[in-house]
Amino acid sequence: MNYNPKSSNVEKLLNRLPGMLYRCENDDDWTMKFISDGCNELTGYDIEELLYNKCVSFAAIIHKDDLNFMYKEVTRALESNTPFSYEYRMLPKHGDVKWVWEQGVGRYNSSGEVVDIEGYITDITHQKTRNEKLQKKVDKKDKELLINASLLDEYKKAVDESAIITKTDIHGIITYVNDEFCRISGFTKEEVLGKPHSIIRHRENPNSIYNDLWETILDKRIWRGVIQNRTKDKKPYYAKSTIVPILDYDGEIKEFIAIRHDVTDLILQDKKIKFQTTDNMTQLPNRQKLIEDLLEDKEIKLAIINIEKFKEINEYYGLDTGDRLLIELSILLSKLLDNHKTKLYKLPADEFAILTDEGIDKENFRTLLLSILQAIKSFDFEIGSYKLNINVICGASMQRNYYINAEMATNHAKLNNKEFVFFDENINIKEQLANNVNGTKRLKQAIEDDRIVIFAQPIVCNKSKCIEKYECLIRMIDIDGTIISPFEFLTIAKKSRLYPKLTKIVIEKSTDYFKDRTD
Repeated sequence: MNYNPKSSNVEKLLNRLPGMLYRCENDDDWTMKFISDGCNELTGYDIEELLYNKCVSFAAIIHKDDLNFMYKEVTRALESNTPFSYEYRMLPKHGDVKWVWEQGVGRYNSSGEVVDIEGYITDITHQKTRNEKLQKKVDKKDKELLINASLLDEYKKAVDESAIITKTDIHGIITYVNDEFCRISGFTKEEVLGKPHSIIRHRENPNSIYNDLWETILDKRIWRGVIQNRTKDKKPYYAKSTIVPILDYDGEIKEFIAIRHDVTDLILQDKKIKFQTTDNMTQLPNRQKLIEDLLEDKEIKLAIINIEKFKEINEYYGLDTGDRLLIELSILLSKLLDNHKTKLYKLPADEFAILTDEGIDKENFRTLLLSILQAIKSFDFEIGSYKLNINVICGASMQRNYYINAEMATNHAKLNNKEFVFFDENINIKEQLANNVNGTKRLKQAIEDDRIVIFAQPIVCNKSKCIEKYECLIRMIDIDGTIISPFEFLTIAKKSRLYPKLTKIVIEKSTDYFKDRTD
């Protein structure tokens, strides 16, 4: 029995059950990790009092004469990976001793080790009292059958209200379906009874799922998983399924019962989220996913890889070739990172990001990045009839504001014609960026205030000693009247795309300066 307490269907089930569901550790106290709302009515204790043995352990409220028997039964069931079921006496917080019935199963990890136990407990004191009166009329075996039949019927009714239930024989032929199955699938009972369960099989499910399913249940083990089924009109729906082999008195499989919950909305929502956080072209996580991952409070390192002159590749070879190059580069990067604890992302335009945690130290990260850059540089990308060689640049950071810092490092590498820049080793990057921003602001303001001027420098002929022509030099007058050399602002003008505007100003002012001169 595997349930999700957050599922609305399960919440309805828990509220209807005449008892409580639980999940506990496999220890001497049966330490409770989850208990449903029926706890107080059944035991007299609040949930908080029993969870993690806060006030009392679950083993402590079991009658001491029944405890050893229960330990043996649970141990036997867990070792054979089969469900357990028994009756025992419980000591509630207030009032008389209660008789309860419990059924449960173990949950195992991939190594076959018990992770915890899940089960269901209900009060059968009333049935016990009633059946004592019938004891003279029926023998012990009939008595147990009546009790089990009554309890199983109650449990079946509770589960039927919220779960999709089917039963099949050992060959997979449907012998029972409940109303919820008919509502979800669109089939009537008459249309499926006696038919193979594959009638609802969706063709998109790989055969490996069914191979694993049958191998598990024929080995008398419980199978759990999510399966995509189809309705009568061939629409898909997803079911979280638990399939349990039902054994007879000789331990042989008699039939199979499947309990399913419709999780279609959850699966579709998950697919929608994945679509929003996945680059459609490369199928890598995108910038949105990177931003989400960066919110995790970890010591991480981030690198951004940028393709040099990618715009020229698009213009010369075409956008289709450019897109194919990005796909091929994503494949190459994935291979280069295959044996490393890293995540690869596709950022907008021609950029990729590599994220790693504390599993790789700074120097190993640097070595990895440099080896990647070299591998890309020496790789021939065969795209159609073209064979392309590309260069990439990389910026990395291991400080907070990882993305911004890595972007600044990448831009710094571009501007300074470097292959690789580690932000943490170039602390002046921010200062340079601030100077560029402030310089751009000062230059724009000077243009608006008409503080860009020319100095006309005469050029004298050595022979005639006469002025033959003039050289016009640009200067910027600062707010305080200081004359600023072009050495301080022309580079900024080029980076901020103000250079053409300055050229126009120089031409206009030079023309205006000489228009009325006669010398």
